[in-house]
Amino acid sequence: MTEFMLLTHGDWGTSLLESARMIVGNIHGVHIFPLYPEDALADYTEKIRDVLDKEDGRQILMISDLNGGTTSNVAAVFSRTYENVSAVCGLGMEMMIAASELREELEGKELAKAVLSWTAEKNRDLECD
Repeated sequence: MTEFMLLTHGDWGTSLLESARMIVGNIHGVHIFPLYPEDALADYTEKIRDVLDKEDGRQILMISDLNGGTTSNVAAVFSRTYENVSAVCGLGMEMMIAASELREELEGKELAKAVLSWTAEKNRDLECD
């Protein structure tokens, strides 16, 4: 089963995971990597690399919070470096739930594409719908 790595600015990835668990129940296999202002990029990437190297080729979906931010840039580099790593950005409740549900059926790039598609379908203008 695909494991998740949440790459976020600050601690909100932990809060998001706890909130998602209120809706879908326990979500296993999640590693959270908060980035703080005082963190050196080399130290941050080393923490992630240490976990990746222990995963023995298991499929990993990295989900970062901000497109173009440090977290998504780091995820992009790892997705190009490790064959078992896919990466998407735009972390939110919809994306966390989608990833949790879809990983039972899909993995790798197929899972990443399906998560993005699910999330796009769920985001709505509530005034117009």
